[in-house]
Amino acid sequence: TVLSIGDDLDILPFRQDGMRMKVYAAVLRRAQRRCGAVCYTMLPQEESCRKLGLANARFFPSAIPIDSDRWSPLTRAERSRARRRLNIPENALVVFQPSRQEWTCPESPGSTHKGNDRFLRAYARFVHGQGKDSWLIAVTKGRDVGISQQLAGHLVIEDRIRWIPQQNKAALRE
Repeated sequence: TVLSIGDDLDILPFRQDGMRMKVYAAVLRRAQRRCGAVCYTMLPQEESCRKLGLANARFFPSAIPIDSDRWSPLTRAERSRARRRLNIPENALVVFQPSRQEWTCPESPGSTHKGNDRFLRAYARFVHGQGKDSWLIAVTKGRDVGISQQLAGHLVIEDRIRWIPQQNKAALRE
């Protein structure tokens, strides 16, 4: 059984750039077709499953599993230090968007698969409509970082976003 959370269904099986990636994509497609079940966690992945001919695919709505023994929540003091470092008020709502900034999927022309622009527009509606004291932490990774930052300025939410570089696991936890 496979639990997919992204590119292993949406991008990698369709890669054709270079011999190494073509072979990897073919091996991945074969493995997915031979699995007893392929569980996908996001509804847009249904189209990828159909294109791949995965009769064994099933929608499995779930959060991404976390090893809570290894990655337990931060203590109050650790959270306070992280908030001070990012200049985020102690009682503010924090939204973390760890995904890469990409608005479209180049491997699937016309796709708005990742759609970070839609997320930013929704976050702006939340900030302006609810008047909540909320802050977004977003990662400066992906080919659309610049236009995401421009959009944040246009939506007048740039002061509510803390852009951080890609993190290792320990820093990501914090």
